[in-house]
Amino acid sequence: MRKIYLSLFLSVVCVAANAQIAAFRFHGQLLEDNSLVVVEAEEDDFGELSCMTNPYSNPTNGLQFVNLTGGDLTGNSTLTITSNSFNSPRFQWCMGGMCMTFSELTQTKAYTVLANSSINVDFDAYPSEYGELQAKLSALANFQTFSVQVKFVYSDPAHISGTETDVNSPVSVYNLSGDLIMKAADRSMLSLLQRGVYVYKTTTVDGKTEVRKVAIR
Repeated sequence: MRKIYLSLFLSVVCVAANAQIAAFRFHGQLLEDNSLVVVEAEEDDFGELSCMTNPYSNPTNGLQFVNLTGGDLTGNSTLTITSNSFNSPRFQWCMGGMCMTFSELTQTKAYTVLANSSINVDFDAYPSEYGELQAKLSALANFQTFSVQVKFVYSDPAHISGTETDVNSPVSVYNLSGDLIMKAADRSMLSLLQRGVYVYKTTTVDGKTEVRKVAIR
């Protein structure tokens, strides 16, 4: 009988350990760990060129960190700039509290997410020349680490910028509310979309999930 109880106890512990307790979310889509989010530069509400994970016009519908449990989550988060070719000397980062303006390559701050809730992850950069910036954001919660890659792109309008995605990979397209609009065999089908702003999900050549906002004009 003791063996049965012990076996049941270990099974419950294993289920609890494997349960997903948190995730990053972008425009309503829960992301696989270490997914890549791509954001193109555009003018903000003040007329300044910027890259923002959560634009002023719709701040709660961008990048978020989501608590999937019935209890509060508290931990530390770290943002690391891994590459920067558009010569941006300043960045701003907010995650569940006071915003930080900084120029260093790595910043760490504490956060709290209430039960079954979420917090915005506001990360902004202000490019001064064409190029790209990439950063990794990691959040530690209950001895587990959750990560997302953020890539900012500022390119010549005559050049179609992008990442090394597999052009033959299936694409899922969503509206900004997170509703599935279309599933397609590859990115060429995006040309069939009506005018508007969408979010598409596909796979990069190295197997990562890429989530990207795209404007169809």
